[in-house]
Amino acid sequence: MYLHEHDQHSHTYVARFAPGGDMQADFAAHFRELDKALALARTDGVVLALLILFEAGHEVPDAHSRAMVAEYQSRDIFTANLVIVSRNPLLRGVLTALEWIRGRKIKMQTASSVDEATAMLERARGCPIPSLRLAAARVSQSNAA
Repeated sequence: MYLHEHDQHSHTYVARFAPGGDMQADFAAHFRELDKALALARTDGVVLALLILFEAGHEVPDAHSRAMVAEYQSRDIFTANLVIVSRNPLLRGVLTALEWIRGRKIKMQTASSVDEATAMLERARGCPIPSLRLAAARVSQSNAA
């Protein structure tokens, strides 16, 4: 299941991947909506603050979904401060190792909580982002409609 909230004024984007749903459709929806958010941030000359929450129980992305992620991140348009939230220390370690190996335009970090992630994104932006904290709370607590 995929849920998201994009604030066009503060250039923040919060996404949540939860158990259930169709993984390939979820990733396709994520990239479709993320394209819009990145384009608006780029137009305004701002780096998007991107928080992605992978809930416990969410499946490991399949080969097709991983290929979609790799292709998307290789694009020139993908510039964002990204924090991926997972309570799984193994997943956070693997993502950190991949970031070290790959090195790309995105500044990617991992966090074990939404509060930790929002603090990281606020430090990267250099100021508080109240709308990010509100969106993260709404998305992390909401259920699919």
